[in-house]
Amino acid sequence: MKIMRNSILLAFATLSLLPVASRADVTDECKSVLKQMSDPLTAAKSLKATGTRSIDPKLIGEGAAKEQAQIEIIVQRPANILATSRDKDSTRQLYYDGKRLTITDKTEVGLFHAGADFAADSIDAFSAELLKRHGYQPPMTEFFTADPYKLLLEDVESGNIAGEESIAGVDCQHLSFSQEGFTWDLWVAKSDHLPRKFVIKFLEIDGSPTEEATEK
Repeated sequence: MKIMRNSILLAFATLSLLPVASRADVTDECKSVLKQMSDPLTAAKSLKATGTRSIDPKLIGEGAAKEQAQIEIIVQRPANILATSRDKDSTRQLYYDGKRLTITDKTEVGLFHAGADFAADSIDAFSAELLKRHGYQPPMTEFFTADPYKLLLEDVESGNIAGEESIAGVDCQHLSFSQEGFTWDLWVAKSDHLPRKFVIKFLEIDGSPTEEATEK
């Protein structure tokens, strides 16, 4: 998995992902859980995820406060996506209908609005074009692409089942991965095999700050 920091203007945190490389030292059990999670996400024609996201101030900028926001992502395949982020100061929204991108940022100061026309035939193509044009993607994009299993394992050096934990009352398997520069952890529900929590730790930044998303 490769990572690129996003534009803080929109506060949408994401991962920039390319085709799979090595899967060295990832246990078979870990791969199996990740595949069980990926398959229903790939097969779904529409998806909706709601939750909370927090970003360490060191990942935002000098003097910034910890960012905490409520996020909602709605996907309709092949290429429609609506991503909303709400915090105490603003509501930010990104909408793409397969042909046009619309971005709004409503704060106490006023309303920012921008749009751009470009065609994409999939969430993967839309995310790649958005990253190319603006240097960011909607939150948690990797889980809505055509093959999350393939993309998440890119450049992973090791992965295993770290144990079992309850996330918001849901029993989950805790998967832990490491690769150059950072580690990431994923909690997958034992009942429906869907992702419930995702944490990235940036090892090459002082204090090893984290970025976290947890489903409601």
